Order: sequence, then structure tokens, then C-alpha cells
Amino acid sequence: LKSPRPARPLPPGPTAGAAAPEPVPAPGMPLSRAERRAAARAKLPPSDDEELRDKDCVFWLLGVCRNGDFCPRKHDPEKQGIERKQNKSKDERVREKLAERNASTKGKPAEASNKEAADREPAQQKQRGPRKHPGHWRKQRREAEAKRLADEEEEAARFRRWAGKTAKQKLKGRREHPGHGRKRAEEEDAETLGARGAQRQGSSGKISKGGSGRARRGAEEPERGLALSGPAIPSSTVRMSMSLQSPLQPWAAFGQVPS
Repeated sequence: LKSPRPARPLPPGPTAGAAAPEPVPAPGMPLSRAERRAAARAKLPPSDDEELRDKDCVFWLLGVCRNGDFCPRKHDPEKQGIERKQNKSKDERVREKLAERNASTKGKPAEASNKEAADREPAQQKQRGPRKHPGHWRKQRREAEAKRLADEEEEAARFRRWAGKTAKQKLKGRREHPGHGRKRAEEEDAETLGARGAQRQGSSGKISKGGSGRARRGAEEPERGLALSGPAIPSSTVRMSMSLQSPLQPWAAFGQVPS
């Protein structure tokens, strides 16, 4: 173990002209206010002591200093919280006004209080108007909601009517008069069969098509037979021309079919 550090030499004793040192209080004993102040001053550098003590403590003026006697700055009992009283916040001013108003109307009948309030704020009272019953606004909201739903239903019904009318008009546009189809069929047949093949019978408007069934079928379906134009062609010639279209049956052109 290391040897203990040697004790420091004691300071020289007081001279004859020096003042006696301040008595040191025993540990654990409470300090008086003067002793606390003296201890606080002793902690400060000697050059700044007087300069700081001449200035007021800002926190003391605001009323929030917690240093107490140990604060290095000046604490004037008359100036405690003076800054806070002069520069109050808006909330504090409003709170004080409300407190004053409550104190002025306390103990008075309600009519007098209301009359004073009406005298104080006549413009605001007029602008606000009479108070409504709470159910009044609920009723208004209910009526507005019912009106909105009725308007939406009316709009939907109007749209359905418009859509149905439009669909009917489109359907009518697609349908044709029965006579229109007959007339168009007559024109197509007249173009296909030629003027001779189309013979009108009386005023009925029907067409009698000449030639055999095979020739008529070939005329109605030109992709299967020959597209015929001009005078009607005998069925035998049509058969021969149809057989000539097939290159794999050369004997069919002479009307002979091998057994």
C-alpha cells in the first residue's frame, strides 16, 4: 500500500493587525440567513461581487428566481414579480378580466347580469341573434338530408326515363317497315336475274322467278354457281358450265359419266 500523503503545512498565524477569521460553523448545524449570504459571497470572485450585487436579478423581477439568498444578483423585495405584472401574457389578462367580471356579477340576480352583458356587447348580441333550441339544428339537418335524397331519386328517375326513351328510339331506328324489305328484295332479284326473269303478278308485288330450281339456286347464290347477267340461260348450259369448273372431271363436259 502507498504511504499516506503528508499533511499540508499550516498557514502562518494571524498577525497583530489582521482581523480575526470568521467562526466556522460545526458540520450538521443549520446556517442562518446571514451565514448563507456570506457563504454565497465567498464563492464569487471578489472583482465581480459588487458589480453583480448592484444589478437586479432578472428572474427575481419575473418572480421565478429559485436561488434565494444564494443568488449573486440583487433581490429587492418591492420589485419581486414587477416585470411579470407589467408584461402579462394575453391568457393572464383574459383570465383576470373574467375574474373581475365574475366578481362584479357575483350575488346579483340573473336579469341584472344579463342586462350588463347586453349593455357591454350590443353589437355582438344583434349579430348573433336569438338562441335556437338544440333540436332546431337537428331538424334542419334532417330536412336537408331528406331533400338531398329526394333530389337524387328524382335525378335517377329522370335518367331512367331518358335512357328508356333513347333505347326505344334506337330500337325503332333498327326496325324497318315490312314493305321496305320486300322492295329491297325485289331490287336485288331484278339485278341478279335480269329484266326477263322478273315478272310481276298483278298488284300483289310478288315475283315469279323463271327457270328450273337448279338455275334459280345458282342465280340466288352466285358463289356456288355462275354469276348470271343478261337473258336467262337454259339449265343444261348451266349444268355444263358448272361441270367445266371442276378440272378433275374432264368427261363431264361431254355429258358422259363413266360407269
